[in-house]
Amino acid sequence: MRALKAAVVGLGVLCLGAFGFLVWLVVKGAGGKPVPAVPAVAAPAPVLTGSWGTLDLGLPAGSRIEAIAATATTLSIHVRLPDGSTRIVVVDPGSGTELGRIVPGDR
Repeated sequence: MRALKAAVVGLGVLCLGAFGFLVWLVVKGAGGKPVPAVPAVAAPAPVLTGSWGTLDLGLPAGSRIEAIAATATTLSIHVRLPDGSTRIVVVDPGSGTELGRIVPGDR
């Protein structure tokens, strides 16, 4: 019985010591040097210097625009043609020139 009491008291002291050590680490800052924060810098938006008028994609009548996705340098237009096939037309938004077409298909 005396050994059990000694074990309980010893473990209690050990727990209190561990808790005190954790508090000390938090107060001290865990001993590490602070890492300087790096400010987030957003990419500048493209500057449109003029109007390029109407853009003719050269698609057959009955084609539908399904979706449009824009980045800083490209505009991707997802088009569904009358026969059900799809195309993705990539355009430079600054100049209005077509950069290319992506034709999804089976390989």
